Amino acid sequence: MDETLIRNLFAGWQRLTIAEDIDAILKLMAEDVVYLTQGNPPMRGREALAASLRQALQHATIHPSRHATTANPPSRKGFTLSVLRRKPDRGWEMSRDANLLC
Repeated sequence: MDETLIRNLFAGWQRLTIAEDIDAILKLMAEDVVYLTQGNPPMRGREALAASLRQALQHATIHPSRHATTANPPSRKGFTLSVLRRKPDRGWEMSRDANLLC
């Protein structure tokens, strides 16, 4: 059951990113989420993540293939790490995410 819930969380995150539904994405994140990306200071909390997502979506388009495109796309490669937290309702939420740090 937990595996299904976690897979659904990530599938929902991808679907909502493609739809550019930032408000719904934030509901998947813990209030105190910390999101790390290479070369940037940590985004701490939902509002910091929302501001970053809004800025990114001004400069990129998310295609259903799950790839972002920009006028000058950066070269990105590396590992990611996501840490989930169990919610009181027994569901899961994103607590920490480190994206392409190396």
